[in-house]
Amino acid sequence: MIEKLTQAFPRAGRWLPLVCLLALFGIFTVANLGVFEMLIWDEAEYACLGRSLARGEGYTAPQNADELRPPLLPLSIAASLLVTGQETDIAAKIPTPLFAMLAITAVYAFTLHACGVWPAFAAAFCLAVAPEFLTRAEMLLSETPFVAFHTIALGAFLLGFEGRRGWFQVGWAAFALALATRYTALLFGPTLVLIALYELVRGNLASALRTRAFWLSPLWAVAILAPWFYRQWLVYGDALVGVKRASGQIPDYNLAVMPWDFYLATLPEAMTWPGAVLGCVGLLYSAWRRRPLGVYAAIATLVIIGWHTQYDFKEVRLVAGAWPLLAIGAGFAVEAWMRAVSNGWPRYAPAALLVVAAVLSALQVRFVFQNYWVLGEPSFLDAMAYMKQNTAPDATILGPNPAQIQWYADRPAHTIPKEEKDFWTAADGAEWLVLTNFERGQPLYVGKFAAEVTLTHQMAGDAAEFVDPRFRTLAVRIELLLRKHGTVTSVDSR
Repeated sequence: MIEKLTQAFPRAGRWLPLVCLLALFGIFTVANLGVFEMLIWDEAEYACLGRSLARGEGYTAPQNADELRPPLLPLSIAASLLVTGQETDIAAKIPTPLFAMLAITAVYAFTLHACGVWPAFAAAFCLAVAPEFLTRAEMLLSETPFVAFHTIALGAFLLGFEGRRGWFQVGWAAFALALATRYTALLFGPTLVLIALYELVRGNLASALRTRAFWLSPLWAVAILAPWFYRQWLVYGDALVGVKRASGQIPDYNLAVMPWDFYLATLPEAMTWPGAVLGCVGLLYSAWRRRPLGVYAAIATLVIIGWHTQYDFKEVRLVAGAWPLLAIGAGFAVEAWMRAVSNGWPRYAPAALLVVAAVLSALQVRFVFQNYWVLGEPSFLDAMAYMKQNTAPDATILGPNPAQIQWYADRPAHTIPKEEKDFWTAADGAEWLVLTNFERGQPLYVGKFAAEVTLTHQMAGDAAEFVDPRFRTLAVRIELLLRKHGTVTSVDSR
């Protein structure tokens, strides 16, 4: 079918499969943007930054999240909130499926250039139905835009080294946008070094070094990134403060020690078994056959997975940049099969594998949609609705999860101090204290405050409790605690 369309419409037929795939993917992801009914901590930080930008309040979020979070995703959220005129979870999430479709397009376009229409469609399809990729497209996290721009950067550098020098500009711009989304993009540095060595062997590096485009194209990255790093220097006195914080997050996260082969073992979970097998076989085959795009994808995959394997803590989404590259590998595997088997029904075996991948993905994604819930949902949402209704817009709230409090209550929020001796100083400028039974970072000493709240206090409006079968959220007036503990502060009577 695809081959007939290509013959009938030489130009349109090459892109029609992608258009159909994007249409189906877009309809599914947009229709399910509300499937997760509450934003997790990271999502709430991005949402708060985006809302702050949309309101013209600057790049601000609770607890110096603006120090850590690069600007591209918050800027896209701000644009979405302004265009839709709403400040809801769904309005904030709209850019994520668009970034996902950009990643699918990049995989299709570069595989099309290297292999042809049918392998390109197979590659794009493998990425589109990858359960982790599909699930992340419904969430407000940086993985999705990162994989889009990282993939574009990789393919653009390939085209640049193959003689289309203008693509170096695209590559550096895409790298800058990837870095403005997630600091993991710095791994593109060692990737590019290995690619340069490969191009040295191919004989393309020397000719590229003699061109003006090669040396001037990094200015695109400088132009895109300079405002952000200048802002970091102005605000924090250190242009690299976000990079430094990000570099310590995973090493300092010692909740668990995971096996060294965690990422290899979870590839089927992320890509489905057919997608993972086709991807790995395709990358190995294309690298062995010295197919440039396959070599690039294999190098970048090894760098991404290899780097994150060194840490004790591992999480599937941390190697999201490898998913489009494995999808490209699947395209090479399909191309190899089509060349080896030219006639008869075995020629369509890859199509059967893609169908199996789609079915497995549908089952896995459906299970996630039906069984995934955010810590605190739904009682925490009810508590924040109460806060929004019963406090002034400038009322400050203390809580263990300030980003979620600020997003849902739309009130200034600060974290509860770790030490009890610092609590009353923080409480001096706050009106309410929010306590939960689900936030791991909540200090133990605040448990005694929760124990002091009685039904009488709730009836008097000094406290409110919200409970569901799993979670509990308690809101307590700071004034009540001040009266009970006899602490002298400058808090006005409320």
